[in-house]
Amino acid sequence: MRLPPLKRRRVAAMAAVPLAATAGAALRPAEEAQAQTAVATRAAAAARLTRGPYLQNATANGTMLLWRSDTPSAAAVDFRPLRGTQASGSAGTGATPATQATPGATASSTGTDVPWETIAAPGRGASHAITLSGLEPDTTYEYRVRVDGQSAFEGGAFRTLPPPEAEDLDFVFMADNQTGHVPHGEVVRRILAERTPPRLVLHGGDQCENGSRPEQWDQWFQTERDLLARVPIFPCLGNHEENTPLFFEHFRVPANGTSAGRGRWYSFDAGPAHFVALDVVFSEIEPGSPQYRWLEADLQRTDRRYTFVYFHYPPYNSSPHHSSNLRLRGILEPLFLRHAVTAVFNGHGHLYERAFGDRLTPAHPPMLWYVAGGGGGVPQPAGRQPFTQHTEVTFHFLRVTIRGERLTTAGVRPDGTEFDPFEGRLIADNRLAPVTAPAPAAPAAKATALDLVRSPRGALLLGYQALATVAAPLGLSFALPGRQRPVVPVPSGPTHAPSVRPDDPYADWRGLPVVRLAGGAMALVLLVVLATAPLRWLFGHDAYTVTLTLHATLATALLLTTVMAANMGYRLAAHRGPSLRWLNGTTAAAAAMALLSVVLGDVLYAGYVKSGGPLDELVRKASEIHTVLFEFKARAGVLPAPLSVAAAFVVWRYRDDLRRDRHLAQLVALVLMLIVLVLLAPYGLGAIVTRLRGIL
Repeated sequence: MRLPPLKRRRVAAMAAVPLAATAGAALRPAEEAQAQTAVATRAAAAARLTRGPYLQNATANGTMLLWRSDTPSAAAVDFRPLRGTQASGSAGTGATPATQATPGATASSTGTDVPWETIAAPGRGASHAITLSGLEPDTTYEYRVRVDGQSAFEGGAFRTLPPPEAEDLDFVFMADNQTGHVPHGEVVRRILAERTPPRLVLHGGDQCENGSRPEQWDQWFQTERDLLARVPIFPCLGNHEENTPLFFEHFRVPANGTSAGRGRWYSFDAGPAHFVALDVVFSEIEPGSPQYRWLEADLQRTDRRYTFVYFHYPPYNSSPHHSSNLRLRGILEPLFLRHAVTAVFNGHGHLYERAFGDRLTPAHPPMLWYVAGGGGGVPQPAGRQPFTQHTEVTFHFLRVTIRGERLTTAGVRPDGTEFDPFEGRLIADNRLAPVTAPAPAAPAAKATALDLVRSPRGALLLGYQALATVAAPLGLSFALPGRQRPVVPVPSGPTHAPSVRPDDPYADWRGLPVVRLAGGAMALVLLVVLATAPLRWLFGHDAYTVTLTLHATLATALLLTTVMAANMGYRLAAHRGPSLRWLNGTTAAAAAMALLSVVLGDVLYAGYVKSGGPLDELVRKASEIHTVLFEFKARAGVLPAPLSVAAAFVVWRYRDDLRRDRHLAQLVALVLMLIVLVLLAPYGLGAIVTRLRGIL
């Protein structure tokens, strides 16, 4: 009679016992010592695991085990179900049965006598991925890993995902571990200490600080080792993953996305829930893009009662450090509302925030949004907007529990304390209606220049402005030391004939009346613009409008002043004799106006980018306008300030040499002309925005 494979292995093992005993009794002491040495040598030569094992791509009927070893080896996995762990009533209460083994339980602790099954890797290697298939749903299995015949990992256990008819599910979400290894480890240990172990872990990206550095991934996997050996993880891309190939080497996610998005966007089911992971950092998500078309079809195809979507950048985030991504909000929220998405999980912000988003109609409940980026990264300041229900700066993970039609969530700190408990129930068409009372609506936070300084974008912008403004005149001061040596006068010749006014031989320049007339006309024009600036038509009569009008008026005055200064500089270089006093005053006025314009621009930018500000309306109607006009304008607008300060410094510092040194005069003229050219870009963009007001 031919025995099944498992029984043959058991019979062979039983037959080997008396043979081994007889052989052992016959060994002499010297031979026994040599045998022990050989065994020790073989054990020492066996490969050692340097990563894992960790679970990937889990389903109700299988999972994948991955690990790495320090040397190439032949690997195998032994596994078997633990007695009494199959949840035949998995659609019931979801409580852990008394006979159910917890992750990490061993055969001896459960009394199982089920024989091991073995799956061997097809060849030798240092990286292994073995798929276990044909498993029972909602069942706990124990496993061990062997390399070169030696045990490399013992006592592992995992539980397959619940079947479609299940009504209960427990899972956790975390994001943004980065280089916070100590708090990251504390969060992981708290997840392992959960009374009801999670069935899966969702990760919102930024697992390490630099995704292109292998040693940081080694640290991340070492911190996560005990958790990932028991619970499968489903990650999505964050900006700190840097779109590196290492991410796709480390993780094996469902391959149901499009060919272009393999490993970037995907979906999977677990019990009553459908999960969707997106790449909003490195892939297009606009309507009509491959990812958007796939997402729309996937949401339409699912039949699960709960649908969860997770990705990195948060469309709702009141933190001044990383504000709401309004582009993603405008693209994704209408689609999510149409398809009754239950909740959305995001990272990027290193804090916790629960928000209520928009509604499909006034009669429908608001959509639920989370930012849960407290996985270990440096904490970031919290804010508060009308959509904010709860926000807190703390290391944490988000626990999500499904019990039939009831969903509960809570943030969990490393010490085990919970915060922001929330409960919702499914209603008609599987939409989640909050049971927890909504938080009182907070007034929209008034953005200030200080908020901009606190943000990384504002700190970089202001730092550059200060550095460039100070460095430009100091650099020119070193490059142009005082003229102590004889110079060739202008016009050329050994001497220069003194005039009636030795200090300024061209003080009676005939062009001065024209300059005065132009200055008076410009002042009248500015007064008219100040009173009738069309910018107020879009933003209304408020403090923001006044500041915006002042900024536009100042930019106009700056442009006219720099044009006058450039004309004087050209006349100076062409030895046509403008007044040095007027040139000095004009360049000083241009520098002052440029600095004031930058300050007003920063104040306006802080109000522009805040949630609920003009950026919100602009991105909803024409997001490309924001990118092309405002973002480029903000960067180009900082250049006139250091150039104007440098020009004013040179004219003041070397006023005695400008008449005599032709090269110095030409340098001043070139700088002044450059200011005009640089200023035309942000000024022209601002004028375009003004004209587009009626269209927007």
